[in-house]
Amino acid sequence: MPSLESIQQAYLDASFKGFPLDHHPFQLGQAAEQALNLLAGDLPFPCAILRESALSHNSRWYAAFAKELGIDFAPHGKTSMAPQIFERQLRDGVERVLMANQIASAGEAQRWLSMTARYPKAIMLSLIDSQAQLEMLCKAAQAAQAADHARTQPFKVLVELGRAGGRTGCRSLEDALELALEVSRRPELELLGVEAYEGLAATGESEKDEAMVHDWMQSLTALVEAIEQAKAWDGKEVIISAGGSSVFDLVARALVKARQHLTCLRPIRIVLRSGCYITHDDGNYRRLQTAMEARGLSQTIREGLPITCCGPAWHRGWLQGVKQSGLMPAMEVWACVQSRPEPDLALVTMGRRDAGFDSGLPAPVLSYRKGQIEAVPSHWKLQAMNDQHGYLRLHEEDELQVGDLIGFGISHPCTTFDKWRLFWVIDDAYNVISAIRTFF
Repeated sequence: MPSLESIQQAYLDASFKGFPLDHHPFQLGQAAEQALNLLAGDLPFPCAILRESALSHNSRWYAAFAKELGIDFAPHGKTSMAPQIFERQLRDGVERVLMANQIASAGEAQRWLSMTARYPKAIMLSLIDSQAQLEMLCKAAQAAQAADHARTQPFKVLVELGRAGGRTGCRSLEDALELALEVSRRPELELLGVEAYEGLAATGESEKDEAMVHDWMQSLTALVEAIEQAKAWDGKEVIISAGGSSVFDLVARALVKARQHLTCLRPIRIVLRSGCYITHDDGNYRRLQTAMEARGLSQTIREGLPITCCGPAWHRGWLQGVKQSGLMPAMEVWACVQSRPEPDLALVTMGRRDAGFDSGLPAPVLSYRKGQIEAVPSHWKLQAMNDQHGYLRLHEEDELQVGDLIGFGISHPCTTFDKWRLFWVIDDAYNVISAIRTFF
């Protein structure tokens, strides 16, 4: 990825979706000097924006959450693929940002070893869940050693524990332990810890999610204990990593509690890996956070984080005072009303090329018409999307006309981030104060 300096110096122009066609090119670092305002018509639609107040809050809030519980936090960089966001996360207390890629072929394993040699300060860990993957990594290491006539660095490995019907990961504690012991016997590999990803199993129903996380994390820590008894660890510490953005409160508390009872001789490092927290959303993660709040999420951090806001941001419903708990949606895609061909239907200039739809359609949250920004009625629903159009259902008596603006909240930010090379960062009065590039 390019350096932060080169990103700031690079020029933005009409080749970027969301850049005004009639505006002269300028360096990204000069975005604030252009006096652009989303609501004034200075930007074309559709247009993707990130709200600075929410970004700042989320970045500091999650870091404080992890610090309060005494655990590490290494967010997934693949969510945004934006070095400027990585820099913010590191500045706000994150020790490192993860760049997760699958190692699923011999060529990828060899490239991984090459990267390890090229960037010795980077920490490169590989998840492993099968004997076949183990053999692939070992053969790649042996080939690299034969070619260089020198001992290569071993692959640093975390054994992944999955669950039936889930994604990757060993399907039983017994299989995971057998694999871990085999890893410890191979000179090409180093066993540093264990890992799980529970996010896809979350339902938003606390009773079910608490049982799921309890059982899974109990098995994960039992695996740690069994490996300890076998004296199979290779590192100076033991890494236990889990925790996406869905039920991170349950995962964190379960692992912190389990750590108190483990008998490992080495220090235990608990690492959460949430990625979507940085922008949160108005869909699936907002629904899941509602369940977290009911479980007492806001009590985890004893002192709320101060946040300054002004202008129309209060319409979002989540800036309700100086003290704010939990995460806040920072990403919006704005579109124009292009047509109102039926009394209860409006067509907007946003479609599948502009916003993610894998975890629910975008939700209309704000409207701007006649110089006023307002929260939209609860009955407004985006019914469907084509490539470049959205079908917004509303009531016949609703006053919405061609040319009015609608701001949509997103469900699952990952699949909106990858649709835009350029995001405008706005203040709470919708002034552009900076710009962020993505590199997918």
